[in-house]
Amino acid sequence: MGTKNDRALMLFGSKTSDHPKRLILHIGATKTGSSAMQRVLYENRNRLARRGILYPDVGVASDAHHILAAAVHPQSHAMHPGELSADREQRIAQFGHLWDTIFSPQTMNRHHTVILSSEYLWGVFEPDLYPRWKPTSVDEIIVYAVVRRPDQWFQSSYVQALKSGTGVEFDRWHERNASHPQEPSHFLKVLEGWGQITSPDRVIVRNYDRLHDEPNIAADLLRVAGLPRPPLAIVWTKSKANPSPSGDAIRLLREVNASDMSMDTKQRMRRIILSQSPTKPVGDEFDFLDGTTRAQLNESYRQMFKQIAARFHVRPGELDQLS
Repeated sequence: MGTKNDRALMLFGSKTSDHPKRLILHIGATKTGSSAMQRVLYENRNRLARRGILYPDVGVASDAHHILAAAVHPQSHAMHPGELSADREQRIAQFGHLWDTIFSPQTMNRHHTVILSSEYLWGVFEPDLYPRWKPTSVDEIIVYAVVRRPDQWFQSSYVQALKSGTGVEFDRWHERNASHPQEPSHFLKVLEGWGQITSPDRVIVRNYDRLHDEPNIAADLLRVAGLPRPPLAIVWTKSKANPSPSGDAIRLLREVNASDMSMDTKQRMRRIILSQSPTKPVGDEFDFLDGTTRAQLNESYRQMFKQIAARFHVRPGELDQLS
């Protein structure tokens, strides 16, 4: 599926009555420029609304729809104790209230496209989770995903885990992550799960290494939503929203996380380390994996990427350099 289909997905103009109603659901993956993209969308939500594109200010944390997603996520709700109930049935009711607010008739009358975004959705879930993300008030659902080279993805994800509190070495974390119940490392299974709520040609898969610069990811998503690229009215965020630490900061984070300090103290120490340490330049690679292991890991994904390219909306050659 190629660029011709890309053009078929785009909608231009601002008259809501001229367009079918649709939902664009950005599911991640993690560590693919999502945070910076979400910041661009959130900071420009009023400009987008004037063009008929809604990036809701409902169920939001850190510029993304993490509260909405966490309400029905099997684990992520624990990260938002102040916003979400500990009781599953109450969380489902909270999700329903947020959902009805976003897709109310009054809201849909003013917008032709709704964009929802949260990396919490990157995973394989129980079958009853997916239909909750299928509104009855839209004509079309587009699932938008960005993937990256497996060795880079695993290493960047490990650093994110360090920032969140893990204290184990990379090898042990990698082994544990490979058996994670939500299987985030099985890209094909993740996409197949979300493919249940739309048709395969409406599951768009992009290569992070081709977009690379986070504002380009936002521009690509907005192009799918119906805005020309680049949309001149949009204010682009230049700073990184979720930078990766480099050098000694990684070692210090691991030592703090593995210590016997209290959780509150660890959190404060992590904030100090991250605020005072230099960040890794975009494009520089981590070195947790040696060259041989890196090549073997990427090769193990080759067949999976071929299956993804054959099944979903992938531009010609988009995933060729990922394995």
